[in-house]
Amino acid sequence: MSQKGKDEPMRRLTLGLMFCVAAMLWSGSADAKGFGLGARYSFVRNMDAKENSNMIGVLGRLRGNVIGLEAAIDYRKENFGGDVSVKSWPVTASLLLYPFTPIYGLAGFGWYNSTIEYPVLRSTKSSTSTQLGYHLGAGLEIPVSPNMSLNGEFRYIFLDYKFAKLEDFPNDVSKRKANSFNVGAAILFYIH
Repeated sequence: MSQKGKDEPMRRLTLGLMFCVAAMLWSGSADAKGFGLGARYSFVRNMDAKENSNMIGVLGRLRGNVIGLEAAIDYRKENFGGDVSVKSWPVTASLLLYPFTPIYGLAGFGWYNSTIEYPVLRSTKSSTSTQLGYHLGAGLEIPVSPNMSLNGEFRYIFLDYKFAKLEDFPNDVSKRKANSFNVGAAILFYIH
């Protein structure tokens, strides 16, 4: 992949964050609280994977003035070289703390359902496992109306893949660390 192709996700994210800042300045006193549903996109940099990946998902957020709760389901695919890939669909829960609007901190955990896939010609079969992972992060939630907000966020995920031992694959990814750094954006629609 060319350097220009690698920079494209970051360029899109930068434009999205600039849009969020502009929306915050435009929104004035709008304040989105209560129960919200939305969608998100994240650029993921896994410390052990060969390439960066993208993650998409849906989330629900229950938000008060200072504390919030979030539940989400996401999907991503990572390549570890040798035609080995891991597909993950984490189910996560987070506690959000809003020290002052629009900034929040978050901490949580998730069940990372992961399937490791091998080249078609290998005798090793694909396998699925579930691991518990943890995350920490911070973000901006910028209300653009009483019923809608835009979010920009980063989080660090602590996760170790624990698949069955691979006997016929030269690079054993059975206990590969999957710590990753995510930078993302979301849109939430609140129901009052």
